[in-house]
Amino acid sequence: MKKILFILSLLFCVSALSAQKIKTKEVDKFTKSKIITTSWDRWFRKTHSVSLTYNMGVRCCLKAIDDELFLNAEIYVPVMYYFDEDSGLVLLLDNDETITLNVPEGGIAEKGGGDLSGIDGYCFKTVFDLTPELLHVLREHKVLSVRIIAKDKHFDADLKAKSQDYLIRLIKLVEEAK
Repeated sequence: MKKILFILSLLFCVSALSAQKIKTKEVDKFTKSKIITTSWDRWFRKTHSVSLTYNMGVRCCLKAIDDELFLNAEIYVPVMYYFDEDSGLVLLLDNDETITLNVPEGGIAEKGGGDLSGIDGYCFKTVFDLTPELLHVLREHKVLSVRIIAKDKHFDADLKAKSQDYLIRLIKLVEEAK
């Protein structure tokens, strides 16, 4: 009986460690803005069909500043490509609608090699502004597939069932914390 309780408590702790959480909830002392940030977590990663290594994926967190919501993203691709304002993500939703999240002008914070839980490749970091219109749609619909767009190339990933409602869960987490 003790072993079963120990195993159950261990499983609970492990699942709690990997769950998305509110990392910060504070009021900025200079601007008086209310800031809520979730922890960073891997949204998805895709395995290369031949080498079975992970070579693309997205890691992200949400940041709310008062009534504005931003998706901070680290985007990983297999090889170095040029990312600019024409780059970003296209999300295919379960209602067959697509949403395009473009990198804002001057919005690439960092470029370089990266490692996302075993993803070898090239990474760039950016922030996407989630407008009220986008939030309304993302609250209601799962993301079935993601296209990462580089300047002259794109990479597609069909999401597993557990990753399809990732943005819905993140948005609800932040809204509940307000």
